[in-house]
Amino acid sequence: MRHFDAPKTALTALVSAAAVMSAAGVLAQAASMPPPQSQATKIDINVVADFIYDSNIAHSGAFLAQRRGIKPSDESFRPSVSADIGHRLGRQTLFFQGSVGYDFNRRNQILNRERIDLHPGVLLYIGPCGGTFAADYGRHQSEFANLALVNHIPELNIVKNTEETEKLEGSTTCGRRVGLVPTFDMSETWTHNNSALLKFADSRSFSATAGLAYQQPVLGKIDLFGNFARTDFPNRRAIVFGNTLIDGYDIYSGGLSYDRQIGARLDATVSVNYTSLKPRIPGSTGFKGVTYSAEGSYQFDPRLKLRFTLSRATLPSSRVGATFSVNNTLSGEFDYRVSPRLIVKVGGSHVRRSYPGALGTVTDDLTKETVNSEFGDATYRLNRRISLGLNVTHVQRDANFSQLSYSGNRVAVSVRSAF
Repeated sequence: MRHFDAPKTALTALVSAAAVMSAAGVLAQAASMPPPQSQATKIDINVVADFIYDSNIAHSGAFLAQRRGIKPSDESFRPSVSADIGHRLGRQTLFFQGSVGYDFNRRNQILNRERIDLHPGVLLYIGPCGGTFAADYGRHQSEFANLALVNHIPELNIVKNTEETEKLEGSTTCGRRVGLVPTFDMSETWTHNNSALLKFADSRSFSATAGLAYQQPVLGKIDLFGNFARTDFPNRRAIVFGNTLIDGYDIYSGGLSYDRQIGARLDATVSVNYTSLKPRIPGSTGFKGVTYSAEGSYQFDPRLKLRFTLSRATLPSSRVGATFSVNNTLSGEFDYRVSPRLIVKVGGSHVRRSYPGALGTVTDDLTKETVNSEFGDATYRLNRRISLGLNVTHVQRDANFSQLSYSGNRVAVSVRSAF
């Protein structure tokens, strides 16, 4: 595990966000920040054992799975420990959320890998301003779709690659319960691959968003915002007119978001904005258009609840052959509390991705795909500490590169013990 080393730009970003909080506190002396939510000190530790059967762990067609040396069906044992810890210090709260585990595969031992997700941070209040400052670290086996390079050259059909993600983020909000509220968010993210051939997909992304919101308990919250984001691929360079350029792109976007809770049943947040993505290499494909997101929940009765999301967004690509993807997502889930001990969930999702500018005709690589999934999940609590879980998932993927099209079923049995 690499030591977390934040570049100066990220540290400057967080220091700047803290400075914004302090300055806003001086400017808003007459304003009154709503009291922070009560977050008493807590320590929740869970030990989880997952037993999984996957009919297509290769996430590909049979020919590509054979080229990669992967046996499609496999059973795995995935133990893990997760923690949710919070410590209250006056108005401030220190927190830590994370999990550490390992994947043991019976047939495809080349996929045995650690899984690490860590999220420490602080909820900070200074005068009339509140903010969240946090870090993230993730380490896991890469998704196979990102590893399909050149199908007819076996040496380039990489299987074993560990992807690391590091992130620093900060957000602030200042103002009173009713009226105008300035907001500010800033983050920086790094991704690393340990395979030499995938170093070209290493990336670094910076994002800053500033907004001015109007909030009122009855009407909800309306936010007018603008965003700048920059993504670089430091190991991917091109020579243009004698100059060496680092591949990447800049994003300029702005729009409106609306957040409102209607009664005790409906809670929704909707955001619509215009996005302009400008690639750094002349002649590369960019993107201009409307992006959006909507998420929320509806409580039918004390037992039944619906959760839903809808979005269109541009995201950095972790594939060598593309710099970004355009993702369209629709998902929904019904939660039903059968009894105080038994909770059942059913749902599904539809995800459509395109990779503008990807060199699919040259590398037989992925340029567009559609992934549909449906799942059923049941959790039964035996007692205060121990619960059992069952999850059944079906996935159907259709891609322009036929060997990345597949269908698969997964059955997982879980045992969870809380401390």
